[in-house]
Amino acid sequence: NINDPTRSAKVRVEIANPLVERDGTMQRELLHRIYAEGVAELEFPETMVVSRATVLNAGGDPTVYIDLGEGVYEPRKVKLGILGDEAWQILEGLEEGERIVASGNLLIDAQFQFNQGGTPLEHHREETVEEKKSFPRTTEAQQKVASEFFAVASKMSLALANDDFKAFNEHAAKLHPVLPELSKAFVEDAERKKLVEKIEKSGHMPEAKDLETARKSFVPFTMATVELARSVRGEPAFQSLKIFKCPMANQGVPEAPKNGFWIQTEGSLLNPFFGDAMLTCGSEVKP
Repeated sequence: NINDPTRSAKVRVEIANPLVERDGTMQRELLHRIYAEGVAELEFPETMVVSRATVLNAGGDPTVYIDLGEGVYEPRKVKLGILGDEAWQILEGLEEGERIVASGNLLIDAQFQFNQGGTPLEHHREETVEEKKSFPRTTEAQQKVASEFFAVASKMSLALANDDFKAFNEHAAKLHPVLPELSKAFVEDAERKKLVEKIEKSGHMPEAKDLETARKSFVPFTMATVELARSVRGEPAFQSLKIFKCPMANQGVPEAPKNGFWIQTEGSLLNPFFGDAMLTCGSEVKP
């Protein structure tokens, strides 16, 4: 490891130090704390490397996404070698010339997990999750449980905006008693029932160990939450509900949806996808 201020590194070398006769006595040829100069010859074969940003390694299961064209991406397990400042050696799993996703792979992976059971992840060119269907007006009971749900979802978003995955875990845990009530409230509402089922599928999240895994879990959940929010926010009971979009969420993946969406029930725009790095990136989606 290079010491930046001194531009130097410590090296341990084993060398022969034979006994020699000096002034009639036997001594070691090299004495303690003497100075020397040396030349280090390093040999390293050609190897495959990828940018560190292309590798998702949550839970010690390194994965990259292969761009198959036409907006289709395939997850590929890889075996990692030496880690550099900006690159990672690939020992197994990739072939030279394959195209891999370098930006937006976190969102692609989250969506793939959400869609598991179908074909490899396929993104369409849609830029919004606008719900065009006509929905019935919500009842007071539905308004109550939906408001409780949106409040929890909003706090989860704000936790990620603050780069606080522990607070995210605390709020995510509060979903467990809310989701069954949400499902029960909309069981007779055929169209919204489908939206709630998406939320239930993505809402039971394992405890995140870091920000990367927290944001990975958040993506499919927030996209499903926004669909439900769109179906109700025209009503007076949900006037404080705001929807925001981030145009940078999938930057560098032209075939993927360009925008990431989230809701907030309070405060001004705070980006959960990037946190402090780009806290105010985004815009409000007006009804």
